Amino acid sequence: MLLEHEEAECTTDTIIAAVLHKINPALDSMGKAADQTHGMASDTRMVVDQLYSTGEETRNELQKGADAAFEDIQKATAYLKDEGSKLSIAAASVTNGMGNMEDRQHNVALGRATYADTLNRQLLSDHLSTLARYWVKKGRC
Repeated sequence: MLLEHEEAECTTDTIIAAVLHKINPALDSMGKAADQTHGMASDTRMVVDQLYSTGEETRNELQKGADAAFEDIQKATAYLKDEGSKLSIAAASVTNGMGNMEDRQHNVALGRATYADTLNRQLLSDHLSTLARYWVKKGRC
């Protein structure tokens, strides 16, 4: 019986060796596939991390640009509002200073004519620019 066991054991070892010899290339291929899959997963994770950080950087740059544009618009709006206020004040002072025609006639009657009234009453030739043009045309300059 011992001899039979040894013979069975030897046959079993031979069968196992033959099966392992047939399975070994498949196991090697599976090992290579597992290594490649692991490498692809690592590469994919690295790419995803890079895309995410690029997305964050892009988002941050876009946010900075939007903030800068918003600040520029606020500054421009404040400037325009300030200039509009100055124009409004200037227009109000001009209209307040002009008065109506009766006030002007009253001022002239009292001897207090404004500069605008004086210029309006004088002849055009009295105005400096008109005189200068006159002399240039006559060739006396």
